Amino acid sequence: RRSHASLRRGWAGITEVPARLVGLGETAKQQQRHAHSPLQARRVQAHRFKHTRTNARVATPWIYQPAYAPEMATIAATPATMKRLVCVEPAEDLVSAKIAVETCDVPTPGSLDVLVKVAAAPVNPSDYGKWRRAPKGGDPMPIGNEGSGTVVAVGSTVAAALAGVGVGTTVGFVGVKKGGSCSEYVCVPLATTFAMPSDLPPEDAASFFVNPFTAYAILSESRGQPFVHTAAASSLGQMLVKLAAEEGAADRLINVVRSEKQKATLEALGAKHVVLCKDPKTDEAGVDAIKAKVDELKATCAFDAVAGAMTGALVKVLPPKGTVH
Repeated sequence: RRSHASLRRGWAGITEVPARLVGLGETAKQQQRHAHSPLQARRVQAHRFKHTRTNARVATPWIYQPAYAPEMATIAATPATMKRLVCVEPAEDLVSAKIAVETCDVPTPGSLDVLVKVAAAPVNPSDYGKWRRAPKGGDPMPIGNEGSGTVVAVGSTVAAALAGVGVGTTVGFVGVKKGGSCSEYVCVPLATTFAMPSDLPPEDAASFFVNPFTAYAILSESRGQPFVHTAAASSLGQMLVKLAAEEGAADRLINVVRSEKQKATLEALGAKHVVLCKDPKTDEAGVDAIKAKVDELKATCAFDAVAGAMTGALVKVLPPKGTVH
């Protein structure tokens, strides 16, 4: 009896059950009563694991969990404010764009969101493309589209558990709400938060979305035929080399790079065909080397990440009815 009373005192502060947890099969009064009785809550939870029902509006099992249990809702007290990078003055010339550090409030996750402490955020063309546009309303524009980090708080423990994400989970994310990934903390929807392997360093998941999906799309679009990829020593290019090796497509991937160092990097990753072309405008030998490799493998398409003169060179070296993406 004394132990039960101690438990009740320990849970005395957990009295609120938010309206967003409708669909768990209890009235607010029942939920509040169970929040004061963890032993009863465990009985209810055990019973409902055996007799699972589904709400018609929200496909959520009728399993009771106290919504504000501190050990589940947050990993540690987060600061009230944080720093983030913002674009203050955009410019067509990216060198002239003004980027500043801004102090702002740490966002609060909603019922279908998580709060992530950011470990790393990459810079993609889609990022600095925004630096050319004036921020809406003249306010500084947060920058960064994707990143990685550790979940430090969840808006709903039930929703997060169903999504396979919890406090302490290493995640990659996109779709930051009202902010950018170049921030100390971000609020992200569960729908665009992806759990990573527990033994993966958070920093290694920073480019988990844009480049990997692009590499997969390139390999799929090649439709099993030999193809050319330019800027092959980039992060995307290195991912494509690794993916091609795993998929048994290394023999049909022609990698075009600009330096001997880049060539050595790709060959160390297992690239079978690496062509050096320093500048398609002036390096005729490099363009001829690309054509020789295209003719050797009978490549019919190319994926160009450089544009300009390189696109023209690829059109020239590909066979009739070839395609440059």
